[in-house]
This record gives sequence, C-alpha cells and structure tokens, in this order.
Amino acid sequence: TKGTGLVVKTTRKASDCTIPARRGDTVTIVYEGRVASPGGPVYDSTLLRGGQPVTFRLGEGKAIAGVEIGMGGMCQGEVREIDIPSALGYGRFGSDVFDIPG
Repeated sequence: TKGTGLVVKTTRKASDCTIPARRGDTVTIVYEGRVASPGGPVYDSTLLRGGQPVTFRLGEGKAIAGVEIGMGGMCQGEVREIDIPSALGYGRFGSDVFDIPG
C-alpha cells in the first residue's frame, strides 16, 4: 500500500491465522462502506443488502481495488478499517449509484 494513499488498520486481530487471504482466494465478508470515513455517511453495507455476507474471489475485480488490496493477508475473524483514496475506489467520476463524489 506504500505510495497509494491506501491506509489499512487492523482493529481486531484473528485469534488464529494459519491461512491469510491472498489473490485468487474466495473470501466472505461483512462490510460497511462510508464516504470520507470514519464518521461519514454509510453508502453501502451488508446490512443494507439484506444482512447477508458477500462472497467473492480476491483479484477478480468484484470489489473496488482498495478493498481487494486492503484485504490481502487478512485472516478469518479479523476486522480492518480501510481508508481508500479515490484512485483505488470509484475514481475521479465517483459513483452515481452510491452518490459518491469523484
């Protein structure tokens, strides 16, 4: 993440980490996306999507780049806060779907 502006903070470490997540792994997450986090308005979350976790394969572009990069090395049960710069999020045009400015 060095030089990208991406900031990853582990707020709860996993109790046992034998297999950290890496590109190509299938992961299941519970998340909350905020504009200008922390404290900004929630624009998307698993709660807003019916409360069900989301499953995807890291590195296939199913999540914004900042999420995929920020999850690298993450372990089951770990909690992270990922501050994602625009370039690794929705870019200079933002997202009309989520009302995120560029």
